[in-house]
Amino acid sequence: MSTPYSSVWPFSGRVSELAAIRSAERGIVVAGPPGAGKSRLVAEAVNGQADARQPAWVRATEAAAELPLGAFAPLLPEEPPEGNPLGWAAAAITAPLLVVDDAHLLDSASAALLHHLVTHRRTTVVATVRTQTDAPDAVRALWKDDLLPRLDLGPLTETETGELLARALGGSVDPAATARMWRVSGGNALYVRELVLSGAMERAGEVWRWRGTWSMTPSLRDTIASRIGRVTGDEREVLEFLAYGEPLGADLLARLSAEEAVERLEDRQLVAVEQDGRRLRVRLAHPLYGEVIRSGCGVLRSRAR
Repeated sequence: MSTPYSSVWPFSGRVSELAAIRSAERGIVVAGPPGAGKSRLVAEAVNGQADARQPAWVRATEAAAELPLGAFAPLLPEEPPEGNPLGWAAAAITAPLLVVDDAHLLDSASAALLHHLVTHRRTTVVATVRTQTDAPDAVRALWKDDLLPRLDLGPLTETETGELLARALGGSVDPAATARMWRVSGGNALYVRELVLSGAMERAGEVWRWRGTWSMTPSLRDTIASRIGRVTGDEREVLEFLAYGEPLGADLLARLSAEEAVERLEDRQLVAVEQDGRRLRVRLAHPLYGEVIRSGCGVLRSRAR
């Protein structure tokens, strides 16, 4: 099925968040889980305004973190520094607006430079960080020491999900389909996009409806697998039991697997524990986690669960 949406995925919603970023004179830290749309939100906020300052972008990666000041290398002179490397690097950053994407991945020298730029007000800084992920001390200090405000992105609301679908698909969306998409995606903007790509929506006359069947794209599988991350054998066992039988009582799950593994997964926000009267029930923290976990199980493992 072909899906007639723009190759450039539209931006929708986040009105108050856009206003918060644009009104932050000294800068701001935007935090959220993978797929929440942090980078897209910031790009929307800093670009396309009549009075916008031309931003300089720093995109941190694990590869760049192998080198001191690696993420900032495109903004720095080729000549090696003389004397204080931090002062040399800070003097080279002349853009009035600096965007640092995925600041939690900065190496220690880059994190120290970012902290220096903020404390000395050399430039306005807008940084994004991933929640539930370790970040260098100098990056955490930006909001812990009240140097910059922190904006935490929650999931899209059902209304925002419907608006995004309507813009992406270029037509009206059945309210029941919007509700289904919102539940399955958990309000994660990236998951909404990938579900549309997977064929979850189909056009019926002038209205888009939930198709009922869809296939998980490699991109969506990789994104969710990255969010789940590495798990131990007993943690994997817990996730598999939940993928095939959630929700499960906490007592039953503790008998089937290691209670300590459930606690670790709850700490990592991969499972959710809910009160049900006098009982505790455990389920996967996101509806799509089960799809990825089941896809990684062979026939014999699936039968065992």
